[in-house]
Amino acid sequence: MNPGARPGGRPSGADADPPTWSYACSITVAGIAGWVCWWRVTLTWQSGQYSPTGEPVQILDVTSPRQLRQLVLSAQRDPYIRDYRYFLHRHWDDTDAPRHCPRGHELMPGQAGGRPCRCGVGHFVTDCYCGAVEHLPPLGPGCGELPFDPEAGKHHW
Repeated sequence: MNPGARPGGRPSGADADPPTWSYACSITVAGIAGWVCWWRVTLTWQSGQYSPTGEPVQILDVTSPRQLRQLVLSAQRDPYIRDYRYFLHRHWDDTDAPRHCPRGHELMPGQAGGRPCRCGVGHFVTDCYCGAVEHLPPLGPGCGELPFDPEAGKHHW
């Protein structure tokens, strides 16, 4: 047995507790809407006997870059973890978003929502039938539509 191993087979270098879910990694726009992001981490253990869940594959949701870094460093040090992967997930939370355009018209479904942008933050956009278009936050010099990549998801990595 490894001299640094704890009971249960996991080495003492992998002491990071699984993260808890929260909105810790969110980007809000003027306090009304924003992107909520998290990373889904998949750990593949050599055997389920080394995993805290007893299963050979463990899936964790991490809500901050700090937690992701800690988990990845722990996975790299742990000799019982065969592989790890992580993917960024994000969705637009507009529960407190405006329901009227700047001219006072009620916005119908599909006339307002979050849109990704080159700036990396994204914008809440209202597009009313009267022609009033509002971007929150306002568009800046680095803003623009993301380029379309028809090969996205087909890469070998």
